Amino acid sequence: MEREEITRAAADFIVYKVESSLEDVAEGIGVTPEELRTHFPDEIALRAAVARLGTDRIEESLDAARVDEGSAEDAVRRIVDECWPHAPLRAFLYGENRLVGTPELDAALERIDARGNELFERGREDGSFRTDLPAAWMGAALWSLLAVASWNVRNDHLPAEDGPRSIKEMLLDGARRVPAPQS
Repeated sequence: MEREEITRAAADFIVYKVESSLEDVAEGIGVTPEELRTHFPDEIALRAAVARLGTDRIEESLDAARVDEGSAEDAVRRIVDECWPHAPLRAFLYGENRLVGTPELDAALERIDARGNELFERGREDGSFRTDLPAAWMGAALWSLLAVASWNVRNDHLPAEDGPRSIKEMLLDGARRVPAPQS
């Protein structure tokens, strides 16, 4: 197997088995531990590659979602739809504490967070989203809901086809600005 193929296979295996050793991953993806080590000398190198794959896929999804086009609410919907196939990788990024402080990963996560925060700020400014909640909080909720929905699909608490709709309804119903009642 080539490195990219091994990285993708390892990602599929490791996202829900974060405590797996290199030997566990090798067995799970059908390669020998020696072959896996030719690409990734240790667990940190493997986890860093999976994290990089995750941030790359999320950034590509943000590009595909055209976050600067149309209404902020529609852009959030597109983000969820584009990111949903990569939600397990986002869940992995939340659970992999051994990589905290890695400059490359931290920079990628900051870029991702900034794009989400900017979108929610735009929605606050145009009156689509609540102004009593910080844009950063709503952005964090978006990424958290992607991860949580992924875990719920994995644990058979949510059908996979309901993931995007469930995220959008939970997030947007909480973020949407509701006019004050008329007195």
